[in-house]
Amino acid sequence: MRHSLGSRASTAVGLRLVAVLCVGLALHPGVAHAKVGGCTLQVDGRTHLDGPCNIDLESGGSFSIGTGNDRTRSRYFAYVAVEKDAGTAEGSWNGADPRSTHAHSPLGALRREGACWVNERARVCARAAP
Repeated sequence: MRHSLGSRASTAVGLRLVAVLCVGLALHPGVAHAKVGGCTLQVDGRTHLDGPCNIDLESGGSFSIGTGNDRTRSRYFAYVAVEKDAGTAEGSWNGADPRSTHAHSPLGALRREGACWVNERARVCARAAP
C-alpha cells in the first residue's frame, strides 16, 4: 500500500500531538503528590480522623486527607478545593458511612486557619509528618 505525502504528514502531526499531550499530562500542575502526614477531620463536633494519614497535595493549595486505594484509604476522608483567591475553599467528605468511596457530603465554604480549613461545622487539617 502506498502512502501519500499528505497521509505521512498527517501521521507525523498526529504523533507530535500525542507526544505533546503525554508531556502535558506528566507535567500538569494539578497533579496530586501523595505523602503521609498528620490529619484531623472533625464534623459537627465529632472527630472522625486524628493522626497519620495519606495527604494528597495539589498545586494551588487544594488537598485531600485520608484518601488512597482500598488498602491505604482511611475510614473517613475529605477534600478541600481551594478557590483561586486562596482565601476560601469548598470542602466535602465521605459522610458518616466509612464504607463510602466518594466524598459526597458537602462541608460547605471553609476559611484557612494555619494548617486547617474550618467553618462552624467542620475542621479539616493536613500537617507535615513530625
